[in-house]
Amino acid sequence: MIPLETGHRDVITEMVKMYGPKSYLEVGVMQGKSVEAAVRYKSLNRLLLCDQDPHCQTYVNKILLEQQFLGEVEWLIGKSQTLLPTVGYKFDFVHIDGDHNEESEYQDLVNGWKLCKSVMIVHDISFSEVQTAVEKFLDGIDRTKVGVQRFTGDQETLVITR
Repeated sequence: MIPLETGHRDVITEMVKMYGPKSYLEVGVMQGKSVEAAVRYKSLNRLLLCDQDPHCQTYVNKILLEQQFLGEVEWLIGKSQTLLPTVGYKFDFVHIDGDHNEESEYQDLVNGWKLCKSVMIVHDISFSEVQTAVEKFLDGIDRTKVGVQRFTGDQETLVITR
């Protein structure tokens, strides 16, 4: 059992340990700290990373080298709301930490869920626009078929499992 006050990156690492995913999609990469948390446990062999800033690739490539990640890495550079619908395969683990605008966040949640086989993590749910998008998203799915857990550490994190 993961303590509810656990910080975001530790939630990611613990979920990777619990579920052992092979594939990982992240929206909103920035400096790659969440990617680092995800690859630390060594179960992943495929990453799809989406961010508007191409410079984040430099940070992440350094992290992946340090973590000795040998799997496949693919990048989507641009707006996730446009790019995610073009992805033709699903991921065991999806991490949403992109645009904190309500409508963009909602679209990331919907698109991310379509690509999610098992676990979706959403960061910064303490932000009002993200919280509103999350509530709208959860209202649109069958809650009897998913698990939802909220962690209070580090701007709050929501974990949705199938």
